[in-house]
Amino acid sequence: MTDDRTRESALAGLRTRFGVDRHLVIYALIGLSSVVVDVGLFTLGHRLLALTPLLANMVSVNIAIGWSFGLNTWLNFGVSDRLARRFVSFYTVSLGGLVLSSLAIAVLIHLLAVQADIAKIVTLPFVVGLQYVLNRRFSFGAPGSQK
Repeated sequence: MTDDRTRESALAGLRTRFGVDRHLVIYALIGLSSVVVDVGLFTLGHRLLALTPLLANMVSVNIAIGWSFGLNTWLNFGVSDRLARRFVSFYTVSLGGLVLSSLAIAVLIHLLAVQADIAKIVTLPFVVGLQYVLNRRFSFGAPGSQK
């Protein structure tokens, strides 16, 4: 409980000092850590394990999804109820992101001749932004906020 209070008071200052929603700031920081996990595993899979870019993307994104859900559940939104439903919602939003990023990567690589690693990085801002909006409302929102 002391850890929760310390965390809450440290994070409460974010809104006062910077005028931003603390959940957005924490989501962004967790997102950055997820990007490191995602891009790192993508690069490992594609370059070292010789996986196709799309297969490497599917593997790296799925692992990053679990990473992000765990950190957002525990550190950011502090929820512990309906975890199975929250995970299904989070995973559904994330899979939508996987589909979007995979399509964009395929277009960038095959139609525009962009290097695979660059294509992966270029897709991230749009996908992450869309996922924040959806997860904030549906995955971590209060019951009934989905209406």
